[in-house]
Amino acid sequence: SPIFNLPGLGQRGAGPSGSNPILVSLQTTQPLFGSSFRCVVTVTLSGLSGHCGFGSDNAVVPLFGTGASSFSQSGANWSAASASLVGRVVSPISSSVTVFSFNVTNGAVGQPSPILTLSASGVRFQLSTYAV
Repeated sequence: SPIFNLPGLGQRGAGPSGSNPILVSLQTTQPLFGSSFRCVVTVTLSGLSGHCGFGSDNAVVPLFGTGASSFSQSGANWSAASASLVGRVVSPISSSVTVFSFNVTNGAVGQPSPILTLSASGVRFQLSTYAV
C-alpha cells in the first residue's frame, strides 16, 4: 500500500511569541495527481497546536517554496477545530521530494514541539506520524 516518505520536517523559531517557519519535505511511493484519479486528493497536516492560529476557519494559509505550486492557490486551508492544514493537490507529488513551508506565530507560552500527522484523502495511504 502506498505511503508517505517524509525526508524532512522542521521548525526554525521555537521561542515563545516568535515567528516560526515550518519546513516540510515529503515524497510518496505513488503519485498523488493525474488522469487516473477520480476524486480530489487532499493532503492534511494535523497537530498544529500551541500557536496563534491563522485567522478565521477555512482561511487560506500561504505555502512557500518549490512544492507550494503542488497545492491549489499555493496554499492550504486552516481548520481550527482539528488544528490542521488541508491542501488540495493540483500537480504531482511523487517519488521526487516536494518541499514547501508555511509560517506560524508561536504562542506566548513555550511548549514542546507537537507531534504532527500527515495524511491524504482521495487515495488510500498508510497514516504516518512525525515529531517536529
